[in-house]
Amino acid sequence: MVIRTESGRVLLAIDGEPHSDNAIQGALELADDFQLEVVAVHVKDHYVKQFFNEIYAQGREEYLEHVQACLEVSAREAIARFETEARKYDIKWTIKVLEGDPAEQIQSEIHSFQYNLMVLGRKQNRGSSLWRSRDLPEKLLSARNDVPILIIPQ
Repeated sequence: MVIRTESGRVLLAIDGEPHSDNAIQGALELADDFQLEVVAVHVKDHYVKQFFNEIYAQGREEYLEHVQACLEVSAREAIARFETEARKYDIKWTIKVLEGDPAEQIQSEIHSFQYNLMVLGRKQNRGSSLWRSRDLPEKLLSARNDVPILIIPQ
């Protein structure tokens, strides 16, 4: 695989979870080595929003506000983790916060802008968590993107 260095961009999925830390580090090192821009994307989870909307439909506005606050805190924590590491490198980077289904939002981002590489982390699923997992890397791989995907394990 050849990565063009004159205006290359790496799309990095961040979610504030520990399994994203290795992906952040890998994306930043690649960007530094090849003079690439990193676009870090955090998606406010659609699944949580669906739960959020169901609560709202039941008239429990205090829960609605709590869930929204939790989504905001999660986004801020993910961004802070990325920024802490990104400041250690002499690279160009931006952050986008999207809302909806993570796989759909990332797919849309890939198709809307030109990226040379997608980087994301993968948590270790074992036992019953394997069948409950909403495996984002697997969804993105099965979507057959034109952009290569680098999955960095936890």
